[in-house]
Amino acid sequence: MITSAATTPPERLSERDLQRLMAVVHRHAGIALGPEKRVMIEARLGKLARRTTQSLHDLIGAAEAEPDGPVMNDLLDVLTTNYTSFFREPAHFAWMADTWLPAMVRRRRPIRVWCAAAATGEEPYSLAITLREGLEQAGVDLPVELWCTDVSRRALAVATAGVYPASHVQNLEPMRRRRWFLRGVGQSEGRVRVNPELARMTTFARHNLLDPPPWTQVDLIFLRNVMIYFDDPTQAKLLATLHGALADHGFLVVGHAENVRRLVRGFRMHGHSILEKQR
Repeated sequence: MITSAATTPPERLSERDLQRLMAVVHRHAGIALGPEKRVMIEARLGKLARRTTQSLHDLIGAAEAEPDGPVMNDLLDVLTTNYTSFFREPAHFAWMADTWLPAMVRRRRPIRVWCAAAATGEEPYSLAITLREGLEQAGVDLPVELWCTDVSRRALAVATAGVYPASHVQNLEPMRRRRWFLRGVGQSEGRVRVNPELARMTTFARHNLLDPPPWTQVDLIFLRNVMIYFDDPTQAKLLATLHGALADHGFLVVGHAENVRRLVRGFRMHGHSILEKQR
C-alpha cells in the first residue's frame, strides 16, 4: 500500500534525540522544553524536516554542530509561537504615552528604548509610533534611540523590510493608518509599508537574550511574552541582565501573562507587568 505524504504519520523522536533537542535549545536560547511537549515538538519539527528533506535526528545534529547556524534558527522559529500584532496588549502603550513619556519629556534628554523581542516588527513600529506621536503632542523633538533585537534572522528580515498585509493594520485608527503606513499599489496592492520616518527611527539587530546586553543606560525595555519559554533560573538570570542594562529608574515591561514577581530583585513592581529599576 502506498501512503501519501499527507497521511504519513509524523516521524517519532527517540528518547535520546528528544533529550538532545531539549539540551541544545536550552543551552543556546534558554528555552525550556519539557517531555510533555513531545507531540507538539514532533509535529512542528516534522513539518520542518519535510521542508528540508532531513530527518529529525539530522536536524538536531546540525543544530548541535552549529548552534548559531540556520538550522538552529529554523528550530527556534518552529518551536516558539511568534504571534505578534500592532499595539498588542494596548494598556502598555497607553501607560507609555500617558505616564512614562511625559516624565521623559520633562527631563529634556535623549530617550533610549530597547525592544528586546522584536519578532517581525509590529511591536517596534508600535513603539516608534507611540514615541513620535507623544513627542509631537508635547511639542518637543528629543533625540530617540530605538534598538530592536531578536534571535530569529527570518523574523528580523521581515521587520527590517517593514512590509505587511493590509489586514495587519485594519484595526488601527484611520488617521494612524494614513499617517504611518503607505498603501501598496499594482503588484503590491493589499500590502502596506511603514512610513520611512518610522524606519529611520528603528535599528534592527540580531541578539540572543542569553548574551550580555548590547546597550546600557536604557530608559525603557520591552520584553513581552518571551520569558514564558524560560525556566525559573533562566528568567532570574535574564531579569538580572536587564536590570544591569537599565538606567536608574528605567522601566522593564513584560507580558501580562508573565508572572515574574517571585523572581524580581532590584525592581519596584507597578502592577504585575511593569517593573521599575531601583538603585
